[in-house]
Amino acid sequence: MFGAALAGLALAGGAALGGFNLLTDPATLTPPLLGLGLATAGLLVWKLFALHVRRDHRTARLRRGLGWLPAIAVAATVGSLFGLAWDLYGTAGRLVDASDPDRQAIVLAWLRRDTAMASVGLVVGALALGAWLWLTAGVARVARAELEIEREVGEGADGGTELQPGGRR
Repeated sequence: MFGAALAGLALAGGAALGGFNLLTDPATLTPPLLGLGLATAGLLVWKLFALHVRRDHRTARLRRGLGWLPAIAVAATVGSLFGLAWDLYGTAGRLVDASDPDRQAIVLAWLRRDTAMASVGLVVGALALGAWLWLTAGVARVARAELEIEREVGEGADGGTELQPGGRR
């Protein structure tokens, strides 16, 4: 269910950003934010492959690398806010030197570019956090199942009186 919500967020964010041509006239930090989105997608595919296709149930190995997803979410959000401020500073400098008719075009171009950049940053951040929640829940489910299997095997059919490896009871 959560996976469907995550896919819906990705499709909705992609559809909303599809109206902008992000690479012809990008804001300052749009390409790095798109790179963070690719890193999020790559990490998600890698962990889903390990969890569901390869069925690697070593929880320490499954948890390795999951901490990057919240870091990517924070970096994307902070990066988009920093990019807004950086581009606003540059736009203010261009406004000082521009004539009156050019000012409106400069402000509108800044709004278009930086709105798309902020949207990319927020969508990437939301997807990274959603992927982290989804994968963490999957790893916790595997850990619980492994713990129950260990508990059942340890108790045995006769209430725990069987010999353990090494000859101990």
